[in-house]
Amino acid sequence: TTKPVATIPPLEEPTPTPTPPGFEAVFAIAGLLAVAYLVQRRKK
Repeated sequence: TTKPVATIPPLEEPTPTPTPPGFEAVFAIAGLLAVAYLVQRRKK
């Protein structure tokens, strides 16, 4: 007698949670403001 082969269903790849639009822009703006602040502070 042959043993039934257990078929493993393909794992569904979890869809990555979509980041809200403009989420990276917040970090970009924060980085630019930090650089501008440091430049202004250095000029004095």
